[in-house]
Amino acid sequence: MSRLHAVVLVLGDVGRSPRMQNHACCLAEQGGYDVDLVGMHGTEPRQAIQQHPHIKLWRIHPSFVENIRSRIPPSLYVFYAALKVLQQIFQLLFTLLFKLERPEFVLVQNPPCIPTFVVAQVVCWLRSAKLVIDWHNYGYSIMALSMGPTHRLVRCAKWYEQTFSKGAAAHFCVSQAMQSDLLRNWGIRATVLYDRPPEHFKPTILSEQHKLFMRLGRSMDMLSFYWGAVTTGESVLSRVTIKSSFREQSGQDELWGVLDCSSLSKADQNGIDSEHTYFTYLELNRQDESANARTASTDFARLPFYLCLVEERPVLIISSTSWTADEDFGVLLSAIEKCEDLARIFEAVNRSEKANKSMIADVEGDQITTDLSGELDSDLVDDDDDEEDTDGLFPPLLFIITGKGPQKESYERQIRLRQEKWEHAKVLTMWLEAEDYPKILGSADLGVCLHTSSSGLDLPMKVVDMFGCGLPVCAVDYPCLKELVQDGINGYTFKTSDQLGKQLFELCCGFPGDRSQLQALRKHVDRFRQTRWVDEWQRAAKPVFSCIKDGTDSRVNDPKIHTGTTVKRKVK
Repeated sequence: MSRLHAVVLVLGDVGRSPRMQNHACCLAEQGGYDVDLVGMHGTEPRQAIQQHPHIKLWRIHPSFVENIRSRIPPSLYVFYAALKVLQQIFQLLFTLLFKLERPEFVLVQNPPCIPTFVVAQVVCWLRSAKLVIDWHNYGYSIMALSMGPTHRLVRCAKWYEQTFSKGAAAHFCVSQAMQSDLLRNWGIRATVLYDRPPEHFKPTILSEQHKLFMRLGRSMDMLSFYWGAVTTGESVLSRVTIKSSFREQSGQDELWGVLDCSSLSKADQNGIDSEHTYFTYLELNRQDESANARTASTDFARLPFYLCLVEERPVLIISSTSWTADEDFGVLLSAIEKCEDLARIFEAVNRSEKANKSMIADVEGDQITTDLSGELDSDLVDDDDDEEDTDGLFPPLLFIITGKGPQKESYERQIRLRQEKWEHAKVLTMWLEAEDYPKILGSADLGVCLHTSSSGLDLPMKVVDMFGCGLPVCAVDYPCLKELVQDGINGYTFKTSDQLGKQLFELCCGFPGDRSQLQALRKHVDRFRQTRWVDEWQRAAKPVFSCIKDGTDSRVNDPKIHTGTTVKRKVK
């Protein structure tokens, strides 16, 4: 039996549209469709999309108008925007009408809705297909961030979005708050399809963490300027060949091959002896008694390598951003400075208490020390003085900020200037490949989300990704965020930079020895992880697409069968 066709349309970088990629996978695997995924040329989607036998990727290349954008003066922006829209209309119509087979339906992401709504309506009418809209947010509300809500273009965009969305056969949205708003203000009945993490978003096993940090070694090498190199050799960066393999808990062997290391390995005639990053330590097991004892105490029995986390590692804090106006990154920078102030006070108080205790001990112990000094070995008396006392010190914090966007360079300049004064925290910005992004989340200790929502009705996908990897978050609070983040249960919410700074201090103080607060949050995050995207899609989306497939899509918007966040089919 031949498979039906479906189109998933993203007028944006398809590689940066995880929800629509998830839709495409479920339509192909659970829905039984051949899927044409149409999107703008840019970031590569994940390998599961590129290699899927029933998903075909169609790239729309940027128009010539995009290439001349920087040379167009602000006074001609309206002319530029109109020209860009006309170009996109032509590209979309040519692709959807002449390149693709006739689909049963076209699933469109919103925003953006200009010109996708009107183009999709025309294509569906000409090809006897149905239109389905997935509401991530309101497009006009994003325009209002830069133009203001009363601007003429914003009002026109709102009218366009409302008018051309009502012809759709079905609607999805990302929150109950948006569902209520669509029904109350525009008369649109939508099915809530919550974002949930796909299966590859999960905690990262230790061996994968080590390989990831080795690959990121060149990006992290700059930290040696602040914290000192992680190596004692001539070069912080070494090219090391690991010829042995080791067995993970799964029992599978892996050959590590040649890696770019952020550490120097102590070499001998048989190969490497050890290597370490700021977070992980790998040691060759010599099979002597001490090595065997260490290996037996880990989860890796009888390994050629002994692998562990560095005891005094930094707290790894992750934030993902698109560097746009709806995320004020300055809030995080100010919060770090607040945390630095609290850390300095914390260390000063501890030093003062230790000094007082030391004076008391010196007075009480002078006589005892004098009496016993002749009997004790001098090396034992001085042994503790040679070790650096790290008790009472606030741990180092490493913030890794991932993503691309228009304001990235501006904030990077601010970061370089401000972090010169910081003693404990450092910030790195980087772009990660699709396969490495979930691994860095699964290796982190805490996540930070600065998404504020232009409409106040959408939920941040980045928090869903973090929860999928078992990572608790601190997130900017707004009305509907409670549908995802419960303050003090699976994360913390904040409204000001001072609140975030205090949360960072309290969660990280005592790390890594005292992680009780982080562990308590992780327990509730693990409950969230039990429901995956496929489960949510089958619950909420599959019944809707089944109605369309059976030719009963008129029932999708029937208030008698639209109950809560699901769509139920009538029983004949």
